[in-house]
Amino acid sequence: EVLGGNVTAPFDTSTGVATFTDLSLNEAKTGYVLSFATDSGLQVIGGTFDVTVGARAKLAVTTNAAGAKGGTAFTTQPVVTLQDAGGNTVSDATGVTVTAAVNKGTLGGQLTATGTSNAMGVATFSNLKINEADTGYILMFTSAGVTAVNGTAFEVTVGSGAKLAVSRQAAGATGGVAFTTQPQVTLQDAGGNTVTSSSDVTVTVAANKGTLGGTRTATVTSSTGIATFDGLKINEAATGYILMF
Repeated sequence: EVLGGNVTAPFDTSTGVATFTDLSLNEAKTGYVLSFATDSGLQVIGGTFDVTVGARAKLAVTTNAAGAKGGTAFTTQPVVTLQDAGGNTVSDATGVTVTAAVNKGTLGGQLTATGTSNAMGVATFSNLKINEADTGYILMFTSAGVTAVNGTAFEVTVGSGAKLAVSRQAAGATGGVAFTTQPQVTLQDAGGNTVTSSSDVTVTVAANKGTLGGTRTATVTSSTGIATFDGLKINEAATGYILMF
């Protein structure tokens, strides 16, 4: 343990006393002993004393978020500990609420966590997630009356295929003739990011009424994450047609 503060003090020539003013120790433990020495080699050892845990002063991230994929809860949720000025855990964190935010994008899930009084002094978050796949995300944690803390930077990667999105609508529909604009459908993860790593994903299309002709299945191209239909058409001229994928 390193002794903090000004570790030297001059003797007062009128009293022969040297008074220290801002000595400190961070780690709460028992059995500390201070020893004093002069330049001339005189030495003395003080009595033993303890350093106890101080008042609530700051937050510390004890578990950083990890395993982040678009739109799904991080596989490792962050844990924040309430500490005194020396970095010792303040065991009674009852009623202390910690709020999480992110430096960019939108953070979803349970954005607040309440500390516990179980001698751990921790606040554990649940179901935090970010939709957009990107690098350089940083979680920021705050609580009233104590110093805030930031987690380490992390990346959100594209997750597995979870949903479809129409990226190009059908248009130019004339009775019995292939649409001049054929629809395209994109495979996305839960966060809406295009999934380009899937293979052999087949998309089927149907119409809400009438008979849909043409090739009613299309395969997602792994390099683009897009399935493009070909030759789709409807014979009967009517309004209100909806394609369902």
